[in-house]
Amino acid sequence: MHSKDYEEIFMKYESFRIKKFITMYISPAILIVGTTGNIIAFFILRRNMFRISTYFYLAVLAIADLIVLQFGLLREWIGHISDYDIQNISNLSCKIFVSLNYLGSDFSVWLIVAVTTERFIAVCFPLRANVLCSVNKARSVTISLLGLSFCLNAHFLWTVELTEVRLNSSKVEKCTPGHKFDFFLTEVWPLVDAFTYSFIPTFICSVLNILIIRRVFIARKYRGRLQKCNAGRNNLNNKSLPSERTIKLTKMLLAVSLTFVLTTLPNSICIVVQNYWDLDYTKDVLRQISNFVLARTITGHLMYINHSVNFFLYCATGKKFRKNMDRALCKLRRTSNRSLSDSNIPHLMSRVSYTTGRLSVNLVVYDSKLLHRRTTRL
Repeated sequence: MHSKDYEEIFMKYESFRIKKFITMYISPAILIVGTTGNIIAFFILRRNMFRISTYFYLAVLAIADLIVLQFGLLREWIGHISDYDIQNISNLSCKIFVSLNYLGSDFSVWLIVAVTTERFIAVCFPLRANVLCSVNKARSVTISLLGLSFCLNAHFLWTVELTEVRLNSSKVEKCTPGHKFDFFLTEVWPLVDAFTYSFIPTFICSVLNILIIRRVFIARKYRGRLQKCNAGRNNLNNKSLPSERTIKLTKMLLAVSLTFVLTTLPNSICIVVQNYWDLDYTKDVLRQISNFVLARTITGHLMYINHSVNFFLYCATGKKFRKNMDRALCKLRRTSNRSLSDSNIPHLMSRVSYTTGRLSVNLVVYDSKLLHRRTTRL
């Protein structure tokens, strides 16, 4: 029986029709918005990623989110509209697609934990922030998280494989757990993945966010009181308080962290429930399956939304990010205007070359420096 035949059986249930609509139309919308947003966010953040450690984390986060969207949601959507899963092309593609999808997801989540931890240090221990929140530290933490994420998910290189699956009278090749690892991937791994991808990061981010919010309120209240005191005492005591610039950046990252908690937790809960969920054969079994498939589709798309909306959170809550975006747009306009005006340079140089050789040489040297400066700035 073909997969389309199965769909015809379930199409009589409204929950399955909703699931199909979400997969067909919401998925490409998330893909377009998420891919565009992450690319723009990366090119804006990269201008300061080697000066500000927080921007370094967020720039790498944009790349990780792109990997999740392309190797996860895009593959699922193509499989839905074409009835052909791209990871079933070969045994190698099966291993690579599964590995990269899990690797990107875990790496992205723990980058959010890292940047939340950095904000906690900057807000609660501002005197140590310059030492602990440097770009070199961020680079080391990022490499370590990437290595740990790879080690956690490297087992997919041998635990999944392309195998023949019988569907009634026909046989199809599907990327499935290997025979020796079926119990591990179906019973053990979903719980491990739920804890490493959502439960543990959610707990850490929630605790740190509560401490950050508490510290920000205390700092605002204390700073208000200090304004009524002498200026000399203000300067002395304000060093132990987070600056307004730190607090503004913290608001943006709080939005990212809270969005992660709200969008990934339902999916992990659904995965755990799936492990212990049994069908009630006294009722309509197909309806139960249809309802559960809809729940998995909704929570799965919420998870992908987490990897798609960071750019819009930056725009909504980050004043400095909006300024950097305005500067980038202005430079882009200037560059396009210059490229139009530069088309007249060869004609100008050919006319000046008929004058003294010295003037011609100086113009060529000046123009080459100008072009080099443009290239460096781009």
